[in-house]
Amino acid sequence: SWKGDGQVRGLTIDGIIRQGVTCKTDAASVKQVVFILMDNANKYCDEGGTVRVDLEPRGRKGAVITVENSYARAERFDPEKVFERFYRMDAERSQKACHGIGLSLARETAENLGGSLEAYTLSEPPTIGFRFTL
Repeated sequence: SWKGDGQVRGLTIDGIIRQGVTCKTDAASVKQVVFILMDNANKYCDEGGTVRVDLEPRGRKGAVITVENSYARAERFDPEKVFERFYRMDAERSQKACHGIGLSLARETAENLGGSLEAYTLSEPPTIGFRFTL
C-alpha cells in the first residue's frame, strides 16, 4: 500500500480536511481519483519528503481536493504531458509495475464526474501538485 511504502521511505503525510464539505457524486469514483493521486505522490515524493492533502468546500455543493508532494526535480515536471497515457514522469524512479495510465484515468474519471483535474508546480519548496475540483 502507498501508506506502508511511504513510512518505509520516511515520508510525512500532512493536510487539512475541512469539516462540513458536502458533494453529491459517485463516492467510488472520487476514491479512485484520490487513490491514484496519493499513489503517484508516494512514488514521486523525495525520500524523507512531505505529501500534503487538502479538502475544502467549493461553493455550497462542491469540493476541491489537492494532493502535493515535495519533488526536487519539479522544474522538469510538465503539467499537461503528465496526463498523457503511458507517459512516465521520471523513468529511473518509476517502478516496473507502473504503466503510465493512472493520471490519465484519474483525469478522465474527474471529467466524467463533471469535475476537473489539473497539475501544477511550486518552486519554493520544489513541489508538484494536483487539484481535483468537483
